Amino acid sequence: MVKEHGSDRLQLALQGEKRDSFFSEEAGWRRRDSSFSNIRLSYKVPSFPEFCNKTFPLLLDGNSHKQLFGGKKLPSLSPSVPSGPRNVISIVNETSIILEWHPPRETGGRDDVTYNIICKKCRADRRSCSRCDDNVEFVPRQLGLTECRVSISSLWAHTPYTFDIQAINGVSSKSPFPPQHVSVNITTNQAAPSTVPIMHQVSATMRSITLSWPQPEQPNGIILDYEIRYYEKEHNEFNSSMARSQTNTARIDGLRPGMVYVVQVRARTVAGYGKFSGKMCFQTLTDDDYKSELREQLPLIAGSAAAGVVFVVSLVAISIVCSRKRAYSKEAVYSDKLQHYSTGRGE
Repeated sequence: MVKEHGSDRLQLALQGEKRDSFFSEEAGWRRRDSSFSNIRLSYKVPSFPEFCNKTFPLLLDGNSHKQLFGGKKLPSLSPSVPSGPRNVISIVNETSIILEWHPPRETGGRDDVTYNIICKKCRADRRSCSRCDDNVEFVPRQLGLTECRVSISSLWAHTPYTFDIQAINGVSSKSPFPPQHVSVNITTNQAAPSTVPIMHQVSATMRSITLSWPQPEQPNGIILDYEIRYYEKEHNEFNSSMARSQTNTARIDGLRPGMVYVVQVRARTVAGYGKFSGKMCFQTLTDDDYKSELREQLPLIAGSAAAGVVFVVSLVAISIVCSRKRAYSKEAVYSDKLQHYSTGRGE
């Protein structure tokens, strides 16, 4: 290195080849003392990354001799932020994506580089983007990744996304500039519907259960039908049975009295079936439950039957009265006509 007179800048010389670029102390170069008889320099050269971690001789302040550092790498006395990750690879599978990348070429002289993933959902023309919803899932995590790989799921179908992969280290928080990053644009594919969030029991008998459920939050198309999987709780899903429904309600028949059944449901579109919903348990009525329910309903049934009888009797009575009125009216009209006819002949 050469110190210019009247300046704090140092000139880089590598194996006798002169470079036309200067670097101030603010750019990462440091002198140990004012005599320049013994100088230590960091190896961070912003404009010449190919020189990083290289060993090279120094030309000191116009002297004709060279000072070598014993063939060792120059120590870094000025840690800095890392450069951006490199060579991003994206793998899209419907509404999920896997991102992989290479570490940054510049680590900033530190070995604590980690990565953050910034997710942005964009319009079709990509002219504007906004941060992704909180329901987007990152595995193993979104921030502080130590490996160069992340799996992202629960994205919207047929939607453009932009992912920024940031590289940070222990001094990034002290930098006035945002972390270096690399961006990748992807568009998700046609996807199966999301899971059905919950199921409700409408009614139950000794041999059947009637269930209902809401539509998936992300149908990703027109729901064609639903598939219901159920099995007795004492068994496992390998002994399960299947039923289908064109609507979001279904009655499952052929069950055993007093048994607890594990039930799951999933929706289907032209893209295929979504995932099964969470497992929920429902129970058929026992014989005692059925009789108890019947006893509770008996007064209501009797009252309904009595009301029905009264209603029918009332209808019959009204019908009879109306019939008699119509017959009396016809008879009166006939008598009037007959009297009028008789009077006319007598004259």
